[in-house]
Amino acid sequence: MKAKLFLFYLRYRKPLILVSGAIALISTSSYSWLEYKSRSIKYNPWQVVEVTASDRFTIVRDNETKTIRLCGISAVGEEARDYLRSLVNKGDGTVQLEKRKETYEAWVMLKPDFESEIHLNTWMVEKGMARHDERNFSHCLSNEELKWAEEIARENKLGIWKR
Repeated sequence: MKAKLFLFYLRYRKPLILVSGAIALISTSSYSWLEYKSRSIKYNPWQVVEVTASDRFTIVRDNETKTIRLCGISAVGEEARDYLRSLVNKGDGTVQLEKRKETYEAWVMLKPDFESEIHLNTWMVEKGMARHDERNFSHCLSNEELKWAEEIARENKLGIWKR
């Protein structure tokens, strides 16, 4: 039995080494690709050009410009638009985005150290500047947080819940 195993080893040693080397190479390169993608999302933010509405803004990066809508919220009025603008300005005017169907979740890295961040979608609802949008939230990553944020704003009678 030992002799057969030894002969099997001698016969298939090179293919086994090649296959295990290929597996190691593929797993290492896929890990590197995933790390690169997460780094490019995290460290390649979009510059906010203009806050066009209380749940929309125009962004630019690498000569690409687009207008985006925040996922899961519905907001109207100049007060909400100005509040969103002030949140963007708490950072360096850039946002990090994650696309959710046709809308986006957005984060602002805060000054001075840019270590902490604000999730714009949830923050707007929690401060009473926006409503949790029942039609536009199911695909959002933060859909549960949006519900809780609206409950907090209602309980504390903030923003649109003052009345």
